[in-house]
Amino acid sequence: MMLYQIHMDIGSEGLLYIYKSKQVVTIVKKVDCGAETEHTPAIAWFAFQPFRVNSILWSTAYYMYATTTPLREGALIQIASHTEMQLRPGWTYPFVDGLFGSIPGQGDTYNTVNKFPDWKQDLAFGLTQQVSVNNVQTSGPLNAVPVPLNKTAAFAPTETVSIFLSEAENTRSGTVIGKIPAGALTTTLSGAQPDIHVSFDDRTHTFVLAGRMTQTPAEFAKRLVLASGEPRDLSIASGATEEQTVMR
Repeated sequence: MMLYQIHMDIGSEGLLYIYKSKQVVTIVKKVDCGAETEHTPAIAWFAFQPFRVNSILWSTAYYMYATTTPLREGALIQIASHTEMQLRPGWTYPFVDGLFGSIPGQGDTYNTVNKFPDWKQDLAFGLTQQVSVNNVQTSGPLNAVPVPLNKTAAFAPTETVSIFLSEAENTRSGTVIGKIPAGALTTTLSGAQPDIHVSFDDRTHTFVLAGRMTQTPAEFAKRLVLASGEPRDLSIASGATEEQTVMR
């Protein structure tokens, strides 16, 4: 089982911006799906209020879930049923009588088939995954795909994540995002690179891979002054407050 980690640094100015604008850090994780269409919405895996230094850690353990929540943008997915044991690659988890069964199989995907005729509308299915954010354990849905009666879906989770800010009032774990914002940082972790360092760009208010922040000539000069150890105005930094991490 692989472990993956994101190290996230946010400076004082960035924290002030995030909290004053009432936003949260939101992460979406990509899942490839055999039943996926262009209308399949993005789902917020989790959202949280950050510190200056943040650590996000997860392993490759997945669970299957079913929901009756209509997949409209802004909706909060309510999990109606889920598997009790973590999934095995290649296995099929038929949804019958409101519960998930299990049928051994081979392959790399996690599969389901909708065998629940008592529900007259389409059910949506997807994967959930646990994650540790600043040592707070939580779990959230990764995706959601409508699966009509007697139809199947195959889920292939990836380690591609999108990181961006969203409104705190409207974003929770399981919120239907719709489309990932254009300014989101999208990057892929791998066995060769299981951990990454991410920073917050104070000028663009977006996340970037460490060492890739954009800066104006004036900002570059300011960084040189800071690096030289010359006196500087610390009034902004001294006024920053670091809120307790809150999972949403």
